[in-house]
This record gives sequence, C-alpha cells and structure tokens, in this order.
Amino acid sequence: MSKDEFRKFVEEKEKESTATQPFDWKKEKDTYLSFLDALYKDVKDFLKEYIANGKIIVTERQIEIDEEGTGKYTANLLEIVIGKHPVQLVPIGTQLIGCKGRVDMKGRKGVIKIVLVNSRMKSLRDHIQVTINEVGKEPAPAKSQDESTEPIQWKWRLLTAPPISKYHDFNEECFLQALMELARD
Repeated sequence: MSKDEFRKFVEEKEKESTATQPFDWKKEKDTYLSFLDALYKDVKDFLKEYIANGKIIVTERQIEIDEEGTGKYTANLLEIVIGKHPVQLVPIGTQLIGCKGRVDMKGRKGVIKIVLVNSRMKSLRDHIQVTINEVGKEPAPAKSQDESTEPIQWKWRLLTAPPISKYHDFNEECFLQALMELARD
C-alpha cells in the first residue's frame, strides 16, 4: 500500500465523519414536549364538558425526566380526578425503542401505555422484519418500511397489553374507555 492510497482513505473517512450530522438531543426533547402538549390539549378537549361542570378535576404539575443523551428536563404530568379516583398521565420520555415517545396512563386498575409511533404502524409486529436467505441462492433485496418516500407522521396511539400488543388510534372514544377502565372500583 502506498502513502497516496492511505491519504485517499483518510480523506474519505474524514468526509464521511463531516457529512454525518450529530444527533440533536435538544430537538428530539423539544419535539416530544410539543407532542406531549398536543396530547394533553386533546385530553382536556375530550373532558371539557365534565371539567366545566366540576365533575372532573384536571391538574398539571411538572416532573423531572432524566434520559441518556438528553439529560434532565421537566415535563408536565396530567392528573385527572373522577370522584375519588385519580388517573395520571405520566410522561416517560423519548429515548425508547420502537416509538418517539411514551406516556403511561396510571390508575387504580393498572397502566395503559400511550405511545407516539409512525402512523403506518398497526401493532408491535410492524416494527419487526425477518429475512430468510437460502444457502446457494442470491439473497432478495431487503424491504424496509423506512425506505418509504412519505415522511413519517407521528401519532399518539393506545397500546394494548401483550401478547397481542396492537395500536389503537388515540381518539375520544378510546381515551374515555381507557379512563373508565383505570378509574373503576
């Protein structure tokens, strides 16, 4: 190997490292907090009739989240009180596998996860891709959902419990059903 070949190699690697943008943790956190605000706005809109007549009390308070890369930051926890039964929407964060963010809806009867996922995803299985190659045959080109020319549209979805683990659109009907489930005696 000549010095000239090595110089070209070094220059190529340098171009690769400068071409790659560093991950913007602040932007990721700010995006999550923006989606979180929109989620809470929807929840308050779903409950506005009950809030207005005093049958439901909704409060927000700040909590601290500490994520690797992003560091410590504050986010709002939303508490909904129906009679004597509180249900909290607790932000978990954005550094999670398979989603851009998560909020745990916690009540007396358990936890329901609300996740921010690609709108094309219908269940957890949509995140998994298995490829089988036969020995002696040319492997088929890999198909990836990420290769879509459409930009990703992030949507809040309710995630059902395993083993099925399906996503349900976050809408008024699904939210109110989940809230009733968690606030029951």
